[in-house]
Amino acid sequence: MIVIILDQFSGWLVRRFYNSDVSSSFTTDYAKHRISLSTVQRAILTVGAAAISLFNPYRGDMIACLAETTGTDALSYCHRQMLATSEGCRILAEKPRISSSTVDFSALKRLPAGTLGKFITISWK
Repeated sequence: MIVIILDQFSGWLVRRFYNSDVSSSFTTDYAKHRISLSTVQRAILTVGAAAISLFNPYRGDMIACLAETTGTDALSYCHRQMLATSEGCRILAEKPRISSSTVDFSALKRLPAGTLGKFITISWK
């Protein structure tokens, strides 16, 4: 289902895509295929991924592996920071999907330099 709403914080028209089937199937697949790692296994993956990433930074799979094995503390910090604000709580509750089809790039282009929105217009287009 596609819902077009006026965002109360920015005043922009935003298209939201809601599909509860996708969310539940992802959760089911994730739980079914998740592999728990011991501390030793995580350390070996971290060192290996870091070494390969240094020698070949174009190996996106190793960069992703490094992020997954070392990013837990950073993600926990981001989560706590988001819970500390009303806007962050709203984003965590709604879980919006963001893609090039749901973003108003013309509005982002009008934002001042140095803002996240301006950076997104430069990097996504």
